[in-house]
Amino acid sequence: MSRIVLIKIGEMALKKGNRDYFESVFYKNLKNALFSIECKVRKTRGRYFIEEFSEADLDNIESILLKTSGLVSFSSGYKLEKNMDSLLSFMPGLVDEIENLKNGKFKTFKFIAKREDKSFPLNSYEICCRLGEAFLDNSKILTVDVKNPDVKIRVEVRDSIYLYFNEIRGLGGLPNGVSGKGLLMLSGGIDSPVAAIMMAKRGMKLDALHFLSPPYTGDLAKDKVTKLAELIKPYSPGLSLITVSVTKILENISQYCKDSFSTILLRVFMVKIANRIALTRKCKAIITGESLSQVASQTIDGLTVSDSQRELLILRPLIGMDKSEIIDLARHYNTFETSIIQAEDCCTVFLAKHPVTKPGIKDTMLEYGKIPDTDKLIDEAIDQAQTDKMN
Repeated sequence: MSRIVLIKIGEMALKKGNRDYFESVFYKNLKNALFSIECKVRKTRGRYFIEEFSEADLDNIESILLKTSGLVSFSSGYKLEKNMDSLLSFMPGLVDEIENLKNGKFKTFKFIAKREDKSFPLNSYEICCRLGEAFLDNSKILTVDVKNPDVKIRVEVRDSIYLYFNEIRGLGGLPNGVSGKGLLMLSGGIDSPVAAIMMAKRGMKLDALHFLSPPYTGDLAKDKVTKLAELIKPYSPGLSLITVSVTKILENISQYCKDSFSTILLRVFMVKIANRIALTRKCKAIITGESLSQVASQTIDGLTVSDSQRELLILRPLIGMDKSEIIDLARHYNTFETSIIQAEDCCTVFLAKHPVTKPGIKDTMLEYGKIPDTDKLIDEAIDQAQTDKMN
């Protein structure tokens, strides 16, 4: 008997002609994610097994799997010899383990068997009957419930017998990297880290772009966004954080343009800079945490102005969500507490008192045209950008 973790894939199993490619990327991602843990990763007939690891590493393995896109669920379990004697002799220990799950809150169980190896002498129904009887003989707490059990104990007869339970839901989605690369506009707030993870789970590798305005924003702002990038990195390994100063751009907007247009004009500059950097880094799209009408620049008119200045597709995975839904996801992904750390950002430092909420493209670009040498301002900002690889 030995410990295993069994992984089930979801959506990529439906990809027909592309399934082999998707599964090969997933297998590579899985091995890379587990590189620091001594273990073996094995694939067989739609299942992935993590084997030959120390019991002390189980929690770490589960933490990694929760951040690995492409898997629909995983379960810790056991690999046993392929005979009923080994299964039956394992029942007392299994009873003890399940009775202690969730501090003894589980009261009912059900066995579910799948006999892949048809040469095994008992069929699936017979396996369940024999195991259920043995389980009941060893438990004074648990009873059978075939309709709605607290715990489902699954048995698969393959090259060996695999027994597992307590299935944990994974990210789902597609293996990271199969959908190309995107550049995340990482603001430092609640929304953009959630948007990043949602796109990473759809198979997109990420780099992150953050705008600073020193000396108006200090080290705390940079430290905060670095922490957020580190939280996103496990979902998209290889992520780099690019920081760009827009201080000079903000000062020019303040000097030459109407105050009410300052927010949307900064957004125009950001989109132009993001497009340039994204193309340089071979990204296929820009990702933002924008939600419709959440702030002045995110009204339908504001988004139309932003989109008018793009070259690449802008993906907005949160566009139809309200703030409470986004906060729930931020808590789920453990980015919320970092996102709410108080730190000035470039958008709030020069925030307009009464920002225009229905900016037209023509009026906005007339204000933009008042600023001398806009191309030079963009070139200088990009030339002075700093790139940090998240380790």
